[in-house]
Amino acid sequence: MRKNEPIVGRVALLISTRELAINVGSSSGVKEGMVFAVLAEQPLDVIDPETGEKLDTIDREKVRVKVVEVREKMSVCATFKARHIPGTKGMLGSNGQPSLIDI
Repeated sequence: MRKNEPIVGRVALLISTRELAINVGSSSGVKEGMVFAVLAEQPLDVIDPETGEKLDTIDREKVRVKVVEVREKMSVCATFKARHIPGTKGMLGSNGQPSLIDI
């Protein structure tokens, strides 16, 4: 792997609602604290609802994760950005904390 090439991997396991394992680790150059963008498995086709014509294709980031544990062939990542949703004042999640959304 060249120094300026991005490290590309795949989600190997969803550990919890906030953690996942990826199939790249220290042998691929991953270091703790690195940030990865998790993309949809396939780009989405935008179809015109009136004509059925394919208008374009879009590829969107689903979530950003930060590496919290690195092993030789895999890494554990966690979501790290959260924000309060406007209008949810007083609403509590199942853990008794204010509702949050990962962004």
